[in-house]
Amino acid sequence: MSVSCDEIMSTLRHIAPEKLAEEWDNTGIQLLSGSNDVERILVCLEINDKIVEESISNNIDLIVTHHPLIFSSLKKVSHDNWLGNTIIKLLKEDIKVYSAHTSFDSTTGGNNDYLAELLGLKRIGPLKEQSIENYYKLVVYVPEEGLDKVKEAICLAGAGRINNYSDCTFFQKGTGTFLPNSNANPYIGKANKTEYVSEYRLESIVPEGKLNGVLSHMVSAHPYEEPAYDVFKLENKINPTSLGRTGELDQDKPLKDISALLKEKLNIEEPISVIGTLDRPIKKIGICTGSGMDLIHNAVDKGCQLFITGDVKYHDAQTALQLGIALIDAKHFHTEKIFVRNMAEKLKEVFNGRVEIIASEVNLNPFQYL
Repeated sequence: MSVSCDEIMSTLRHIAPEKLAEEWDNTGIQLLSGSNDVERILVCLEINDKIVEESISNNIDLIVTHHPLIFSSLKKVSHDNWLGNTIIKLLKEDIKVYSAHTSFDSTTGGNNDYLAELLGLKRIGPLKEQSIENYYKLVVYVPEEGLDKVKEAICLAGAGRINNYSDCTFFQKGTGTFLPNSNANPYIGKANKTEYVSEYRLESIVPEGKLNGVLSHMVSAHPYEEPAYDVFKLENKINPTSLGRTGELDQDKPLKDISALLKEKLNIEEPISVIGTLDRPIKKIGICTGSGMDLIHNAVDKGCQLFITGDVKYHDAQTALQLGIALIDAKHFHTEKIFVRNMAEKLKEVFNGRVEIIASEVNLNPFQYL
């Protein structure tokens, strides 16, 4: 079986909306060539020679990677450097590449949420709110026999999605009235005669980016010649995006126990760096997968007693001591390798066997410990 590349790209943009990516990032399509049909997808943290070999041996059509293959400006593609040679190899094999980088770090259910859940954190929230999408309330009046069709149409177009829930609507029965003039072609009733119709008031929430599409699908599915509907802008703060998360443990745990739990959940065999008193009781934790030391002040402001991230430098550790917050450097690689199983699980759930999803088995950790 196969799925069109267009459908897969649409799915990836839904899982990790590209607008959530940082300005300096290069999230999105990296290489696009060959057939539009995709039978096999490889999910990996980043691309190196071993990943290319793994892709070729598994007849991969599309690589979904966390770290972008093409990050900064590219002035030429040539055999005389690693990046150019890799691009040429992939293009010759008609292997497409898509990167879900900081978009996946920020999105609901992405790397940061996944790590928070692994640690058993509750009351998870954003570490630093970066953008909040505008939302609208759509209210449309539908005759009883058209309710299910219209509800299904607007939800498929993107209405009714709130965090981990979809198809969120409300409907209430009432009576609608209208008077068609002589030029009308009413679905119910006759011209120049007032009609009383049993209708439902159907409501749902719609993100700004989906509004036009939802309205178009609603009108197409609606049985009336002129559907009656209202659109209200909301002040609700839904899906605030952030590169980090905060969360709380059910009960206080010593810093050393949390460090051990982190190593267990991330399958870290080598030592990790811990800054702070090991017996200190910890309840509220801030996290940022990858390299997130620029958010440590946000963690302090949110009342976190511990901040977990990667790429901690000497002066970062001294800063944490001065701020009075414990700090764990769980390494860039280990905090982001969870992308592979997280993204693979999401794609498998969406496509349900229509395309083969392969989680890379290549160990990309560049460090050794003696």
